[in-house]
Amino acid sequence: MDKKINIDLGDMIKSNPMEFFNLLANTVNSCIKVCKQEQTKQKEIQAKTDIILKKFEMQKEIFEKYLDKVFDERRGQFKEYFKKLDTAMKSDNVEQMSLLLNNINQLAQSAPFVVFSTLENTKKALSDKNYEWDF
Repeated sequence: MDKKINIDLGDMIKSNPMEFFNLLANTVNSCIKVCKQEQTKQKEIQAKTDIILKKFEMQKEIFEKYLDKVFDERRGQFKEYFKKLDTAMKSDNVEQMSLLLNNINQLAQSAPFVVFSTLENTKKALSDKNYEWDF
């Protein structure tokens, strides 16, 4: 595919116009094929990105429900971090996203969040109507 062609196109047009047009058509077809392949790759990447972002949104919603039930005093701080995180994500500010995720993580690691160290445990507690919330 990556073969180099050293041809004087002016001479080719004069001596063999059909060969020139065949070369031109093959080159255009190759370009179209590569463009389609790259578009497909971009769509796949976008689809994976959308899935990851959707999963993140779902986890965030579960976490916010947890906050509503348990930690009213910290809820405002978390909501502010998530609001800023949403803004950073929309502007593709990776540095700001990293800082905010670190802040969220540090706040989450402070007691009494340690009891709910995994998202799975939090999901179970939120879905269990008989779970006793200890304040």
